[in-house]
Amino acid sequence: RPTQPALTPRIIPGALEISPATIKLHWTCEPPESCQGSWKIRAQCWLVGPLSGPCRRPQHTTSEQPLQGLEGTVTCSSLHPFTSYRVTISGGYPATVLYSQQVHTSETAPDQPKIEPLDPSTKTFRWKQLSPCKGAIVGYQLNITARREYNSSFLEVEKLRVNQSVTKYLLHPWRHGTNYTVTIQGLTAAGLGQESRWDFETNISDTCRREGAWTTKVTFPAEPTAFPVNGTVEVTCTEKPESGPFPAKCTELKDRGAVWDISGVQCL
Repeated sequence: RPTQPALTPRIIPGALEISPATIKLHWTCEPPESCQGSWKIRAQCWLVGPLSGPCRRPQHTTSEQPLQGLEGTVTCSSLHPFTSYRVTISGGYPATVLYSQQVHTSETAPDQPKIEPLDPSTKTFRWKQLSPCKGAIVGYQLNITARREYNSSFLEVEKLRVNQSVTKYLLHPWRHGTNYTVTIQGLTAAGLGQESRWDFETNISDTCRREGAWTTKVTFPAEPTAFPVNGTVEVTCTEKPESGPFPAKCTELKDRGAVWDISGVQCL
């Protein structure tokens, strides 16, 4: 009596779960009587790419998984993020492909940006552009914090985000005599990556000098010729009736450094 030919199984794909390092495919085999016996159904995940360029992945194929029963889950783990793989289910000998699908693992947070050597006199913060190997870079987040050791109440914080093509940022204005901390993180759809940090301290502000347009109308004491920030000098007006003396204070503006505050000099 002739033997009935074995039915070829059909793999019906179900839910697909994707993470940066794992692919899970739920499957069902039909018809039920075809999923047993000599077919010996098995699955693998094959690396598709990229196979060249800065994000090149080494050739990699996951080990074969025997599939048993009428349904189950193919699980491929220890995969690269943001990389293409082909999930293949085959059976019989020689192997017949019963199901094949290309899948892209999801993105993960990017690497730590590399800060380039910086001369504080340029007032420009620079970093190297991150590679998109763990996900498409959508931007960078900078956090700029300013503190002063001699003034615990002073604190300035700035947060900003720039697009993926930017690799430098002009830190302006810088305040004199201030400790700065700048952190930068890359950003993908999966979130922010590990931060890089740069700490620096600006020089104490330039002193206020006695030369200037307003100083022609007042008389300074004989000494000194330069005055420190937060220092006050009594000047007298050269025109009566308000001769003074009046206080002129050397102060600091965020965008101009050391300047004179002459609001108390009445003849001006």
